[in-house]
Amino acid sequence: MSNLSAEDLKAKGNECFKEKRYHKAIAYYSQSLEQNLDSVVLSNRCQAYLSLKYYEAALTDASESIRLNPDFVKSYWRRALALTNLGIHSKARVDLKHVLEIDPDNKAAQELLLKIFITYDKPIVPIEIYDKNPYVRSTKPLVRIPISEKDTDFDSGVSTTPSEALMPSQNDNDFSSTASTDDEPLPPPATTPAEFYVAWTSLKDNPTKFLEYFLTIPTSSFTEVFEPGVEPDSVETLLTAFANDYTGNEQILYSLEKLTKAPRFEVCTIFLTDKMKMDLKNALLKFSDYSSLVYEILDAFNVEN
Repeated sequence: MSNLSAEDLKAKGNECFKEKRYHKAIAYYSQSLEQNLDSVVLSNRCQAYLSLKYYEAALTDASESIRLNPDFVKSYWRRALALTNLGIHSKARVDLKHVLEIDPDNKAAQELLLKIFITYDKPIVPIEIYDKNPYVRSTKPLVRIPISEKDTDFDSGVSTTPSEALMPSQNDNDFSSTASTDDEPLPPPATTPAEFYVAWTSLKDNPTKFLEYFLTIPTSSFTEVFEPGVEPDSVETLLTAFANDYTGNEQILYSLEKLTKAPRFEVCTIFLTDKMKMDLKNALLKFSDYSSLVYEILDAFNVEN
């Protein structure tokens, strides 16, 4: 145990960070945190982890810093960087929007949010391509139509700046049908990550239906379906379904247990609310004959037993 105070250890960590001695900085920050759990020190250690490209460790520190101090904007920015590098763009977008709510002129946050929107947020929409019937093709030649613009003296209210025009709105990804999916047939069980994502986008507004769909996927396919990693949004949708009384059989245990083994699952648990965890616990504890498996699953979801 160091004889230095938590504040002195933090200062030494800052000195090492400035000298780009990131491992040493992490060591000092860790010693400081052993004496005093502080949101700023956690955020500083997060930045050191980011510099070393230890993104999962950075995500954990940033999330804990936010839990301790929800108003510390640097932690949201650093968590967004970690999430982006982990490929969890939906959650990164949420953090970046929060940064811009507090600091609207933050250019770095604006640019990263725009990059995520342009590069990653294009929806995957399954389409079918048909050959055009030659009998319905027009035989008339194309006619050039001149277009003239009117001068107007008023503001149309539409942004003409590229950054504003391309910034995602609240409904950017709301491309799934808003109609009820209760009476619609379930999509075929996914065999690829893309198929699972498409199914999630169509069922995410009906968590109970999505849980039903999730259970149709054979656990033997999970390795292929979740090969790139589990997305937090889909896990949240699953757990939201447990807010209703779950009446299914023990298959849910085997599917959830297999899901917890998928890449990046631990990251997903960071974003689960206490209510989601409690609903899951209440649903699974009904399977008293499978208590060992139940507690293994709850432990993986970071649910207190």
